[in-house]
Amino acid sequence: MRKYLLSFGIGVGVLALIGGALWFVQYAKNRQETGVFVSPSPNVDIVVDTPQLNATVASPIKISGRARGSWFFEASFPAMLETKTGGIVARTPARALGDWMTSDFVPFEATLSYTVATDTAMTLVLKKDNPSGIPEKDASRTIPVIVQGVPTAAVKLYFANTIFDPERLDCTKLFSVTRLIPKTTTVARAALEQLLLGPTPAEQDQGYFTGIDQGVRLNSVAIKNGVAYADFTDIPDGGSCRVVTIARQIENTLKQFPTIKNVVISLNGKTENILQP
Repeated sequence: MRKYLLSFGIGVGVLALIGGALWFVQYAKNRQETGVFVSPSPNVDIVVDTPQLNATVASPIKISGRARGSWFFEASFPAMLETKTGGIVARTPARALGDWMTSDFVPFEATLSYTVATDTAMTLVLKKDNPSGIPEKDASRTIPVIVQGVPTAAVKLYFANTIFDPERLDCTKLFSVTRLIPKTTTVARAALEQLLLGPTPAEQDQGYFTGIDQGVRLNSVAIKNGVAYADFTDIPDGGSCRVVTIARQIENTLKQFPTIKNVVISLNGKTENILQP
């Protein structure tokens, strides 16, 4: 009798364990379907509120959630849209909405614009900012999404290239790359904004580089009587060859459009003695 009761007790215990495991799996699945981050570890570092898992999203993607302060560096961390093979389609910084110098959770937001011609399954990747470069400190959160396609237009951007022109004897010698951008009535502005982003990682691998510093912004662009007036924030000096390259990058990118014959460049409204070799 005692042996029977022992066997019965063990059987009940096993069934309880199986039932508990099944309940947890279903609980985790339900939580994931609502877009709430679920971790097998109690040490959850990031919670994504939007977009939800497997959601259909349109450009620009609105990203929001909470992350521990250790996920940020200088109040931001990288957010990227990747193909299923790991190719980067778009990236943007996710910004902390509060004091990030804490071990507590901090709200964050990001807006990520992309250019994809057709509806495509992709992955949103939120990476812990790891300035140390130590692999053990890397971490990321992935959210599978379906991105909606948008109508696109092709524009040319002009960069120097260390492979096609290794000696760089002519500072005006540039080479074009083709980018797809969302169709817009302000295509000249869109092309310049793409130029300011610089070469993509893939283009850099092919030798392309820019003379324009990261952080330079386009204030305005206007086209009148065949002349494009492009005004930028300050562009730091960096030698005669560099400023010639910068001016030619802007001019060539704008002159691809048939309505533009000449280009006037200004920095914060100033046209005199700017970008002079």
